[in-house]
Amino acid sequence: MKCNLKKIIKENIIYVVTLVICIALFYGFVSIGDINNPLIQGNLEYDFKLYAPGIRYCIYAISIAIFILISYVNTYMFREKLKEISILITLGMQRSKIAFTYSMDMLWISIMSFIIGISLGFGGSYIVNSIISYTAYNQIISNKFFYLNSFITTIIFFALMYIGLIIANITKVTFKKPLLLLNDNKIPDQKRTSKLRQLLEIILFIYCYFYVINNFKIYFSLGRDYVGDIPHYASNAFQLKVFLAIVIAVFLTIRMINYILIWAKSIDIIRFKMELFVFGRLSYRLKTITGNMFLIILVLTISLCGFALSPLLTETSKAYMEQRMVYDINIFSNYSRIENIEDIPNESYDFVQEFLKEHQIDIEMDCVLEQYFVWESDFAGPSVRKNKYDMPRLAIGISDYNNLRMMAGYEAVTLGENRFIVHISNEVDTFGVEEFEKWFQTDSIQTDSIQTDSDRLLMIADTILKPNETDYMLIGNLGDYIYNYNTLSILVLPDELCEKLVIAKTGYYANTIEKMPYGLADELNEYSKIKLKEKYLDLYNKYEPEGYGAFSLFGVSGTFRFRTIEENEILFMEIITKAVGMYVGIVCMLICMAIISIKNLMECKNSINDFYFLRQIGISKKQIMKINLKENIFFYLLPYTISLINFSIVYYTFSLRFGNRLNIYFQGNQVLNGFIVPGIVISMIFLIYIVSVQLLNYHEINKGINQLEAGI
Repeated sequence: MKCNLKKIIKENIIYVVTLVICIALFYGFVSIGDINNPLIQGNLEYDFKLYAPGIRYCIYAISIAIFILISYVNTYMFREKLKEISILITLGMQRSKIAFTYSMDMLWISIMSFIIGISLGFGGSYIVNSIISYTAYNQIISNKFFYLNSFITTIIFFALMYIGLIIANITKVTFKKPLLLLNDNKIPDQKRTSKLRQLLEIILFIYCYFYVINNFKIYFSLGRDYVGDIPHYASNAFQLKVFLAIVIAVFLTIRMINYILIWAKSIDIIRFKMELFVFGRLSYRLKTITGNMFLIILVLTISLCGFALSPLLTETSKAYMEQRMVYDINIFSNYSRIENIEDIPNESYDFVQEFLKEHQIDIEMDCVLEQYFVWESDFAGPSVRKNKYDMPRLAIGISDYNNLRMMAGYEAVTLGENRFIVHISNEVDTFGVEEFEKWFQTDSIQTDSIQTDSDRLLMIADTILKPNETDYMLIGNLGDYIYNYNTLSILVLPDELCEKLVIAKTGYYANTIEKMPYGLADELNEYSKIKLKEKYLDLYNKYEPEGYGAFSLFGVSGTFRFRTIEENEILFMEIITKAVGMYVGIVCMLICMAIISIKNLMECKNSINDFYFLRQIGISKKQIMKINLKENIFFYLLPYTISLINFSIVYYTFSLRFGNRLNIYFQGNQVLNGFIVPGIVISMIFLIYIVSVQLLNYHEINKGINQLEAGI
């Protein structure tokens, strides 16, 4: 085992290529979270320094997959050396010397791979930073090729990986007997599956798919007491159940395909040409690698999600911010945890206006919004509500409503005497709007609080109200924070009538003439929390023992929203989501390609004698190579097809959860592109791997048959 670097590289080319790619990827993406990276340092408007560790930790966590990938390739490379190592041990060569020589070979090619990989990583870092900065800032931010912290981190990560692999290899060489080493790559004979087990697997397979379909049906049939989003807990439960069912179904799908191959092999229709031979080989190979194929499908599904959903999620978050953050400043109270209606605070937010004036922030328009219970009986404390998300639709005065409309860029509306308007968020889907229309057109509804004749009439504060003569139902975007929780509509009433109602919530909404600096917005955020807690200390203390605290009134559950802070957080999330999505997609794709390609290469080498037998009975080399191509394409396309189906289900649940919002947030073919473009890219990667592996296999088949024919 003389240290001939050129020979070593040729023998371990798969390991070298894999290590080079992984090093380049690791450095390229870790450098995104480097504290010296201009992308993280931000500018006067944005500040990402606090978030930099988050990016690095995400990359570190995902990089565990790189260790798994290189370990798998190392195992394959070690198996290629088993025969030579076993012979040397049998001939009496010291195991320690063999282990040392093998370790030195690994060290040389690892150092060479690191030099090449880190060099490519410098360029990769620049490219990745440019792509992400352009998508985040709409411009390419100049950045360095070399980041010392990232360079040192890369050295440490791959040095530890190398040490771990070497320890594993030395352990095998030092302690295992030669025959056990040779048996490391042998697959034990598979026991024949009993008919009872086949029947149980078929039943479970059918049940899992029906379970998924049934959950979709349940999801669609969920009722809504108030028009708005389906509660998050229902959606999460739905997705968890479907995910578990899909995982089981994926494994059983592989088993079902194997049973179909066995059945197809046994029927008369394929007993001609070479199909019988091909089906037999496919069935045997699939039966021996069911676990590997299951893992490949799951990882490939994650890769598809990383490629396709990450840009979709970032665009959704950006569009959603524009949807909900109509105003630059949003501060509002929250009574969801308050038990007594008398405890609901009626805040004027004078301190906010004083703060802005003191710091010379000019206000274009503002509104102190007062929201009321339509009927006092609508209030229910957390101990009374059957569903914690079941909150009533609130009412506001026409003056506040027109202020909000003008701040959002709409024209003011006129409300007739003893009339009302229903404002509906533009996020409500067509079904929700139709439900509203039915609510108004009902001729025979009678409840404790509502009576109807030919028109929809509301009895509020001893006053009978009719729908406004014109524009009684208005749809528009006034932000998400003017609505009560889990509702996307409000009633607009005459101002004098609102004075008779019980206050439910108050809020302060404002648009600034110039963008508020990030530091000042963050200062106002903290200042508001302190001032409100000082002002309502008795209420805070009252609810603090129950664990609600600030959450009950104004506090930490997101009731302080500033556009500057939101833009900063959304922009950071866009950076990290796209970076992590790309990294996950590429790493998972490499894992899948490495596993499938190595399996196909190993199977080709192990099948040379079978191919030689076919050659002896008159089958041409061209036909033999076609058989090998059919096998390999099957094992490439099988996980790819099932993964596409799984991803389609994931994407469908994603679209169900956001519903009509996707149509609002995206224009043109953005959603479609988020699904099709990554599919095309992954298909191209598949094609490249198939062609590359087949060229290697054709060479191996041709060389192996020629050697056997020559008696070598």
